[in-house]
Amino acid sequence: MAFSVWMGLKVAPGDHSTFFTLLNSFVHIVMYFYYMIAAMGPKYQKFIWLKKYLTTFQMLQFVAILTHQFQWLFRECDYPKGFMVWIGLHGVM
Repeated sequence: MAFSVWMGLKVAPGDHSTFFTLLNSFVHIVMYFYYMIAAMGPKYQKFIWLKKYLTTFQMLQFVAILTHQFQWLFRECDYPKGFMVWIGLHGVM
């Protein structure tokens, strides 16, 4: 993630790269919050209700990133196509 953000700022800074970065960062905040609560022990287990939604949330993120990135392959845009594919492949992986 750090390498992709650096590449985005270097190659194509701006609005299109921001979508991937913000969405992925938000998902990671939710994931690490869950891990923190889970690591706090059994008395906090009742607060980790989002466990059953976490994988779904991640999968929706990947679909949103793929849709957002690859739409520009079919529309006219001055955004670097190579970087679109790079970010899209992150969603595929």
